[in-house]
Amino acid sequence: MRLPYDGSFPISQFFGENPEMYKPFGLSGHNGIDFAIPTGNRIVTPHGGIVKEAYFDENGYGNYVKIENATEGSVLGHLLSISVKIGQALIEGDTIGISDNTGWSTGAHLHWGYYKFPRDRSNGYNGFIDQYPIIKPLMVQEGVMTIEKKVFEELITKLDKQDKLIASLNEEIALCKDEVNKKLSAQREDIKNKIIALIDSLS
Repeated sequence: MRLPYDGSFPISQFFGENPEMYKPFGLSGHNGIDFAIPTGNRIVTPHGGIVKEAYFDENGYGNYVKIENATEGSVLGHLLSISVKIGQALIEGDTIGISDNTGWSTGAHLHWGYYKFPRDRSNGYNGFIDQYPIIKPLMVQEGVMTIEKKVFEELITKLDKQDKLIASLNEEIALCKDEVNKKLSAQREDIKNKIIALIDSLS
């Protein structure tokens, strides 16, 4: 197996996330992994197989391709265009289309749903499973930083606290600078007055 794209792109949505969003579709959560891939990038098949579907799903995957072999299957969606046909045999790495945000999508990305046979369609995700443990080493190899959602949220919280602390320190520094400037200004005025008084006494 390989990643279904060339280059390095981060994951924008993990498997199982946002259960409320996918509840209307009869799912327990997101049934795949989304990659933040801009429009216009080449999308390839992550494994060999036969093209079982290559359609446009207006209210779902948009332009999508389904590929299956004897042990596994993949659905790759939201494509700008499809470059394969139903029944076509593919080997790992063959181009299947170009990335975009067609269908039910709020921005350009690639949705990759993955399953193995026998496919358990009653698992809450229509038979799709989380392929992240499989592809994580591949992402690391490609130089993509991968991080668990919980850890990411904890880091964001820590960064937010640090930002607030830095802002507070900057305010204190600004107040100190203002106080120092006031004292220096008063000292300069005092010295000026003393010099004037000295000149008057000598004249």
